[in-house]
Amino acid sequence: MVGSAGSADQVDGAVPDGAAKVGALLARRARLAVLRGRQQTHPRNPEPRQPMSAPVETAIFDLLAKVPPGKSISPEEVARAVDPEGWRRLLGHVRATAVGLARQNRLVITRHNKPADPEKFKGVYRLRLPQEGDPPAIEESA
Repeated sequence: MVGSAGSADQVDGAVPDGAAKVGALLARRARLAVLRGRQQTHPRNPEPRQPMSAPVETAIFDLLAKVPPGKSISPEEVARAVDPEGWRRLLGHVRATAVGLARQNRLVITRHNKPADPEKFKGVYRLRLPQEGDPPAIEESA
């Protein structure tokens, strides 16, 4: 017995035709570009977005301003200051921001209380402001 649903393109939940598939893929690709940071604004939200490193950088320098000179802070403290609930997922952002700031000589990454190379360090690290006598983060080869 044949139902009254009719042809396949009239049935709810049917696979869209080729043109609709292409349109859906293009819309998805546009959203992915926004998520990947290639576009500064979202089509539905025209406000420019600030990069993720801005709140992390602010938190780093706010926390360093509160500790005595020469003392350091942990990346966990920075992540907790930015997002107390989801701080673990921010640890990679904290590390990347710290490496960028160390390359600019605005921050020192330490391991075992000694300055570490921001390009090569591994493991547990801490952050502090540069002091006189610290070697530059990136030594230029002559």
